[in-house]
Amino acid sequence: MKSLVSMTVLSSLALFGCAKSEVVKDEGKLNMANPAAVFCEQHGSYDLATEECLLSSGKSVDAWTYYREQHSDSNDKSQAQRYCEATEGVYEATSQQCTLANGDVMDAMQYFRDHQASNN
Repeated sequence: MKSLVSMTVLSSLALFGCAKSEVVKDEGKLNMANPAAVFCEQHGSYDLATEECLLSSGKSVDAWTYYREQHSDSNDKSQAQRYCEATEGVYEATSQQCTLANGDVMDAMQYFRDHQASNN
C-alpha cells in the first residue's frame, strides 16, 4: 500500500512538474507615440497601413525618411533650409522646396536668394 501511495504521489509530482506554467511579463507602458507619425500629422497626415506621410502639397513619402530629412543635424542644413524654417516655412529636402506659412510652395534656394537680394 505504501508503494502504491508513493507511486501516486511521485506520478502526480512528475505531471505537475511538467505542466506548462504561464509567465506574466510586465510589458510596461507602450504609450509612446511614433515621432515620425507625429511629425507627419503636423505637416499633413499619416497613413498607419503604409507608414507614409501625405504632405499638404499632396506628395506621399515614407514617414521615417521624411522625419530624418527634416531633422538632420543643423550643421547639415543649407542656408535655404534655415531661411525657409526661420520664416515659419516647412522645408522638404527631397524636392528642396519651401512651403510658406500662407501655403505657397517655392524653390527654397530661389526663395532664399530673392530675400537676400532685397535685404542688401
